[in-house]
Amino acid sequence: MRRIILAGALAALGSAALAVPAFGSFDHHFTVFENARFHVLENQEVFTVRAGLYDRRNHDDRVGSDHARCKIRPHNTLKCRGVIHLNGEIGGSGDIKYRGNVSPGDTRLNVTGGSGDFNGVAGKWVFKNVNRSGTKSLIRFSLIR
Repeated sequence: MRRIILAGALAALGSAALAVPAFGSFDHHFTVFENARFHVLENQEVFTVRAGLYDRRNHDDRVGSDHARCKIRPHNTLKCRGVIHLNGEIGGSGDIKYRGNVSPGDTRLNVTGGSGDFNGVAGKWVFKNVNRSGTKSLIRFSLIR
């Protein structure tokens, strides 16, 4: 009888351990290289961004993607929201959701959550264009959970 109770207790503890959500690990601070394409929608006030994300030291090593939608606002401001997906090679594995206003003097966007390793994250990311057209940039993440 004791063996049955002991076996039942161990099975219950094992099931409870599996039911506890596990948070994946992620880097709190990391940088990626972005190579973007822009598509202006018909009304000329909204555009989409599709970008590949790469290791900043090896632009042949794709580590994720960025998909965004931005609306052109007065005073050269953009109101953007999007999702960055990372494959786990840099930063972590999963999606990072973001939104915010971008202007010539302020290139920060707020991180508003995520999935996978980034479940429950917040913080910001800052981009710095490395060419005049804005299609190539460095993105620096600062995240907290």
